[in-house]
Amino acid sequence: MANWGFNWRASLPHLLFLATFWQARSPAADVADLDWAALLGEPTAVAVQRFQVQAAITPTDKSGLTAVTEYGRSHLHKFLQIPETLTQTDKLPPRIIRQTLRWVLLGGVAGIVDSPLWQAVVAMDGEGERPFLLQDSIDMTAVPAGQFLFGPGNVDIDLPAFRMSKTPITQAQYQQFIAANPRYPTPFEDAIWAQAANWPPDSRLAPAQRLDHPVVIVSWYDAMAFCEWAGARLPSEQEWEKAARGEDGRLYPWGMEPPDETRCNFKNQVGDTTPVGHYSPAGDSPYGCVDMSGNVWEWTASPAEPGHTGRVLRGGGFINAAWTVQANYRYSLKPQSRLNVAGFRIAAP
Repeated sequence: MANWGFNWRASLPHLLFLATFWQARSPAADVADLDWAALLGEPTAVAVQRFQVQAAITPTDKSGLTAVTEYGRSHLHKFLQIPETLTQTDKLPPRIIRQTLRWVLLGGVAGIVDSPLWQAVVAMDGEGERPFLLQDSIDMTAVPAGQFLFGPGNVDIDLPAFRMSKTPITQAQYQQFIAANPRYPTPFEDAIWAQAANWPPDSRLAPAQRLDHPVVIVSWYDAMAFCEWAGARLPSEQEWEKAARGEDGRLYPWGMEPPDETRCNFKNQVGDTTPVGHYSPAGDSPYGCVDMSGNVWEWTASPAEPGHTGRVLRGGGFINAAWTVQANYRYSLKPQSRLNVAGFRIAAP
């Protein structure tokens, strides 16, 4: 009888092999050419049998895709907390480790990008060259390098040049991400306040009447997963603010004048999100970004405070008063929060 025992916590190749089963995807070229048998010290078929005997994977789930069980999930979560495992083998480049962890992330496992292992891999691998998948469907605007006045105190901050999506990510754009990742959960919260914004759970399709609205009921983790798939990133709160108010310290994207019904969706005057760009050009920022005041709060990459898990949101939502839709106002939520007034936009170099 075969001996199926091995040290889960100390076997990086085996756990990465397990990670590749989280979601059935066409592997990237650098992973497709990997000699798993050599890394695992046993034939791939034997490794598959090992995981099945240990109840870590099942042949298929209800969608007909190879699936990882809760047993496997629990071990993967333990694995994510141990960045020291990166030193256990010199055969796996960080880019391959990151690729396999991306499969877990895009399989709907929240918290990957916050885990110690992910942070260690990114530090070793860097951002790398990732193709921007949505360049034909997302309009990006350039924000030049230079100083601007940041925060309520108008502190001089210098930033390199970057690009920002002109609008928040829409339901239609998020639909492309969901279609490409069949295990990733759709926006849904089992609450009365979320009913109008929820995606029908059985269709995995965005509400047809809201395709040009900002996507909502998305957590910070969801926004990060979208960015990882799309080849983009979330903006820092400094980048978000510069894109919103320019360099001159204005309170709102359009200037110092208070908001009204011609410039943005605020104070529950509409009672729901509005299509992106509905208030353009009157409400546009100096760089042409729309909806940076009101409509939906937008997740940023920045932590609320050093060492805290909360993440900063900017811009205010359709329910908020004038002072909370100012371009220098910051708010924070736990990264797992999903609200009908919170979405995101993306940034790129």
